[in-house]
Amino acid sequence: PWQGLRAANKKIKYEKIAEKKATVPIEQLCKGVPEEFMTYLKYARALPFDEQPDYTYLRKMFRDLFAREGFQYDLAFDWVALREQAAQDEQAS
Repeated sequence: PWQGLRAANKKIKYEKIAEKKATVPIEQLCKGVPEEFMTYLKYARALPFDEQPDYTYLRKMFRDLFAREGFQYDLAFDWVALREQAAQDEQAS
């Protein structure tokens, strides 16, 4: 939602981006993704500045999601696979 914002200078642009990020409803940002992302953002927004996050809770939430979605911890990252596929496609052309 903040892509393409225009402003007179970078400072104003970054202020507009920060304002947009703070005011866009979490439900809109997380539309179409697992509910854990909405839970995470609500948790982060509600966290007082001087309070330490419950990293154990957050990691467990995302690990459970990872397992529920059927992903494997194989260290095969999407961006590596995409780069390798692009290299193969280039060699084939």
